[in-house]
Amino acid sequence: DGTIVSRSWDFGDGTTSTQAGPAKTYSAAGSYTVRLTVTDDKGATATTTRTVTVGGGSTVGECTDPDTRV
Repeated sequence: DGTIVSRSWDFGDGTTSTQAGPAKTYSAAGSYTVRLTVTDDKGATATTTRTVTVGGGSTVGECTDPDTRV
């Protein structure tokens, strides 16, 4: 197991982030597939996806997955 050196979030609505623990506000209700890809200092990568369901109005969601290991 290496040390995570980069991460790439895709929030399923055309927005992305490279922050470790980003907050995301969705402007429309719906279901979104959130994808996180991490890369470690040895070049290994891992990807996980989760579906986030947003009700009416703006919702702030936190997408973290402590079980994601490279």
